Amino acid sequence: MFMKYGKRMWKKLGKMEKDDEQYDDVAYQAKLAETCARMLSNHSSKTNVIKETDPLIRNYNYGNKMNANSKLIAFNNGYVFDMTPSPKSPQGIVGIRLTRKEDLVTLTTGYPYDSSIQPSKELIDFLRRIYPEDETFEYVISMDAQQLCGEGEHRLLCHHHTGEGANGKSAKAHLLMETLGNYAVAKGPIFYEKKKDTRNANNAQPSILNLPGVRQMHIQETSKGFIFNTAHHKDHSGGKKMMGRPLWQNEDIEFAPQFHVHMWNNSLVILDDMDRGVRRRHVAISYESHFVDTKEEVAIERKNGHKHVYVKMTEGDFNRKVQQEWKQQYMALLMSRFSHAFLKPSQNIVESTEKLFQRNDPVGTFVGYFYRLEDYDPKNPDHQKDDRFLLAFTDVWKYWKMDNPQKTQRDAWMDEIAARVKKVFNIEMISGSEVQKIKKSNGDGTGDNRRGLRHFWFGLGFSREDTFSL
Repeated sequence: MFMKYGKRMWKKLGKMEKDDEQYDDVAYQAKLAETCARMLSNHSSKTNVIKETDPLIRNYNYGNKMNANSKLIAFNNGYVFDMTPSPKSPQGIVGIRLTRKEDLVTLTTGYPYDSSIQPSKELIDFLRRIYPEDETFEYVISMDAQQLCGEGEHRLLCHHHTGEGANGKSAKAHLLMETLGNYAVAKGPIFYEKKKDTRNANNAQPSILNLPGVRQMHIQETSKGFIFNTAHHKDHSGGKKMMGRPLWQNEDIEFAPQFHVHMWNNSLVILDDMDRGVRRRHVAISYESHFVDTKEEVAIERKNGHKHVYVKMTEGDFNRKVQQEWKQQYMALLMSRFSHAFLKPSQNIVESTEKLFQRNDPVGTFVGYFYRLEDYDPKNPDHQKDDRFLLAFTDVWKYWKMDNPQKTQRDAWMDEIAARVKKVFNIEMISGSEVQKIKKSNGDGTGDNRRGLRHFWFGLGFSREDTFSL
């Protein structure tokens, strides 16, 4: 009895006599197969075979190719949402299709695609309560839709979701992460925290190996003193490749980041830089709604002038809705809204973003007080001691003292503010030590003996008599 291997399967030849013309050929092949089987049972022979065939059959870049297609979102039942441009399609993209082997996707949304599912009125009403302004609602939904794709100008953006508690931020973050499934990850604030990097570049970094193919990274509730590393974010949003190595392995996996960053905080974070590249990468969305427990509280809040107050869902009901209905409905909404077109932020978002920049530019905010004082006259004594002048400086100083404990950084900022004030208003700022010299030279001997706080003084009009303390 012999078996002969064809192109794709073994064929049974049946019993063969020695006088058969194919007997010698088949017998020789059978002997070779027996010899190979015997050799493969020997460890050293098997090792040699693996060593020789490894370069021929192994694809060393296979790991780098997994989930590399930034235009695909995969579902559990073999369908993918393909965002590759297609002029023949009404939406301008390929859309839903079956998975192909060259897609090389391992991530999924965690649920099957169902063409019959459409966003319900209940889901839309829920989102409308969180984003009551029409322009903000349209921007947020369209931006979430664009972020299904891991490339494009919008990938530069880091969205800062801010506002006091009980305003729907956490609910929206939960809905978004459940909708995207494996395509969204939660990271600790340390990922973008400004701090000295003491890691060895040769160490394994398994913590970033869940990022290839991911479309959104969510960071929630940073601690006090957190400073956002803008250079780190520039590298990732600018397309610089990331590299990580699994534990107990020697090969690095290199991939191009596809994720968008979402920061969820009650207050605006501090950015470590404010250059033009940083400004165009950060967008702030303020959450103005308020969710309370009872209808009575809604009536009280609205009576006090708060328009956007609603009764919140219980945590159990909300989680059940998201798992059973809303995540698939929201994905259907995002797929229908997807477009590669540029999105213009709403006026509310522009204003919220400007607050973020003002929060991170105390010098500009300080000097900005005077730009609004169009009739400010540095030679007018009343204007020199304007309460708004003192209030502006006091607020800025409190910010420095609270959030920036490094003395060298405060000194550098003070030098900058002094230069800008002098240039715009012809007002000279001098340090406390210089004022002491002036006082001693005047013979009054009234030194400032307070400790623990560095004081700065203003010399108005370059005159000693006009010098006063804050």
